[in-house]
Amino acid sequence: MEVTYLAESSKILSVHGYPQHNDKCKNAHITSYPIQPVHPEVFEVALEQLKSGADLTEIQERNRTMFHTRGYKSLAGVDLLSAGHRWLLRASDNRSIYRQFNRMQGIKTSTPSHINIDNWIRHGSPLYDRAIADAVFYYSPRHIREERLKLCIATPQMLDAAWQYAHCSQIILDRTFGICNRKLLLFIVMAVDEEWKGVPLAFLLFSAPTKNKQTSAGYDTAILTELLEQWKSAVTARKRQPFTVHVAITDTDLME
Repeated sequence: MEVTYLAESSKILSVHGYPQHNDKCKNAHITSYPIQPVHPEVFEVALEQLKSGADLTEIQERNRTMFHTRGYKSLAGVDLLSAGHRWLLRASDNRSIYRQFNRMQGIKTSTPSHINIDNWIRHGSPLYDRAIADAVFYYSPRHIREERLKLCIATPQMLDAAWQYAHCSQIILDRTFGICNRKLLLFIVMAVDEEWKGVPLAFLLFSAPTKNKQTSAGYDTAILTELLEQWKSAVTARKRQPFTVHVAITDTDLME
C-alpha cells in the first residue's frame, strides 16, 4: 500500500495499493468513480496564504487564477483528463484546509475549546503560549452550567491604538455572531483612524446563557459593562494614566 500525505500537517492525500480481494469484490461493478484528491501543491499554497493572513475568498481566487493559468508547477504538461489529482479547490475542501492549518498551529480541534484556551494561558501548562497569554487581559472560565465563559483579547499594539484613536474620542462595538459551532458572541471594539478606516482595539468574547435558544440574544448591558470596564482598566494600565472614551455606539442601534 502507498499512502501519500503532507509531512507538516499529516494530511493524508491518497491511498493506493492492491490488497487481497474476495470473489464478491472481484465481481463488483463500479457505480461511480471516487473524487480525485487535491494535489499536495494546492494545499501547500493555500496553507501559506493562511499563514500570511489571507481569507478564504482570497485563497479561492488565487486557486482559480493559478489553475486557469497553470501557475502550479505540478500542472506543467499534465493532461487533466487522465491526471490522478485535481488542482481546483471545491467548497468541500475548505474544512480540510482549516483542519490542516489548525494542526500546524498546534490547535487540537478534537479537544473542547475551553480546555484549549485554559492550556494556552495557564502558567505551568505544557501547552502554555506566552504570546496568547500576554494578549488576554481578562479571562473568566466556565466552571458550572450557570456560568459564562468570558475571554477578552488585546495585543500591546491594540492597546497603543486605543490611546491613539479612542482616548477622549469614540468607539464602535461591532457585533459578530456565528463565529463557530458553539453559542459564542463576539464584540469587536473599534475606532476610526486618520483615513477613516476601522481599527480593532479589543475582542470581547463570551458565551451565551445556557437557557438561551438564540445566541444573538445572549448579551445585555450588564455583561457589556463588565467587559468594557476590564478593557478600560487594561488600556489605563498600559500608560498608567486615566483612559476616557466620550462616545460608544454599536453597529446596529445608535440608541444602545
